[in-house]
Amino acid sequence: MLDVLCIADPYASQTFEIWRTVPGFDRFKVSSHGRVIRQNISTLRWSLVPLGVLSGYPAVSILNDAGGDRVGVHRLVMWAFVGPQGDL
Repeated sequence: MLDVLCIADPYASQTFEIWRTVPGFDRFKVSSHGRVIRQNISTLRWSLVPLGVLSGYPAVSILNDAGGDRVGVHRLVMWAFVGPQGDL
């Protein structure tokens, strides 16, 4: 499944920011710049997910039907742009 949204960002080093859905977490998208957004179920609007820190790396709390966990943003980027690679 190819789910890409490109947005011009004049403040970024890249011309476009590419957004992809996080596999297994359909309400969450992650960008090529490491930003994470989620869709509100009741309003269907997208909003940025606040970042925390996990082992010194930026992290977010994400949920799906099976539950949730705190995950490093770098892992979400890898899952969305490369694919799940297991627990490294």
